[in-house]
Amino acid sequence: MGISTPPSRGSLSESSKAVNEQSLCLCTPFEDTTCFRCCPPIRPAGYDHLNYISSLKREFRENRVRFLQKKINLGPVMGFFCWGLGYLDDRGRRVGCLLHPAVHNGRDLRYLTGYGDKCRREVCLQAKIFNELPVEARRFWLEMTQGLSSFYFSSERANPLFHVLLWGESILEAMFEYASGNGLSCTELVWNFPFLADPKISPRKWKYPILKIIDTLPQREWKDFRWDTFFEVTEEEISSKKQRFWHRFFSGNAFTHLVLSEDAEFADFVRFFLGMSRCNDRKLRVMKSEVDEVIVKAIQKV
Repeated sequence: MGISTPPSRGSLSESSKAVNEQSLCLCTPFEDTTCFRCCPPIRPAGYDHLNYISSLKREFRENRVRFLQKKINLGPVMGFFCWGLGYLDDRGRRVGCLLHPAVHNGRDLRYLTGYGDKCRREVCLQAKIFNELPVEARRFWLEMTQGLSSFYFSSERANPLFHVLLWGESILEAMFEYASGNGLSCTELVWNFPFLADPKISPRKWKYPILKIIDTLPQREWKDFRWDTFFEVTEEEISSKKQRFWHRFFSGNAFTHLVLSEDAEFADFVRFFLGMSRCNDRKLRVMKSEVDEVIVKAIQKV
């Protein structure tokens, strides 16, 4: 069974241009670059498009041709293959969903894959954070991805922005303001604060302590602050407190991220720094004041 009313060759090209005219987002960051990291909707753990770049390029060309020629045989999406994922342009630069409503003037054909609801829900955490930033800040942080093709932009290991965005909108906006006030480009900012893009430093583990620095120190002191020493001192102090005192807080049936739903940064600290996925609500509130004391002392010690 084929698609009854697929677009003509011309309509797909025209609708591709419309995709680029949408408000700036991580899915369509540049005119000739798209992100298809979350496609197809079923992927094995650790899957990265770059591992299959040669075969995927061929697959995307063939999917585009078959779609335009109305020769697609409908079937369920299997593994990391989706017959609806292909090149959106004749030049083979933009990769995306051939069934997306943005490609068909609002008509959504994703239900044809059998995963329409999942496809509509699929938005990565980084894209959500990116959308919370002011447009000027979005353009600023996108500088580090200039020149990446759609394949490399969509790769978590090749695109440093996926790591940087996990610092969250508060830190990203503060760093953007610092760069703007000091005439720094994105590349220059990261050179001055290399921890931002360091793959060995987990943003979701460290963003709560970093926010304490941002709230405590004036911007003029950030450049000379010994960030590496702060990481070492804080790691040592937090680990010591966890082993000696805070282990008693690790009992409870409540999920940490739900208990701290209005305090996302601290929730990430508890989950990713302390490894506490469940907790006792009352004890957790007590522990937060003790955590703050440790972080402030670490800042002063540095």
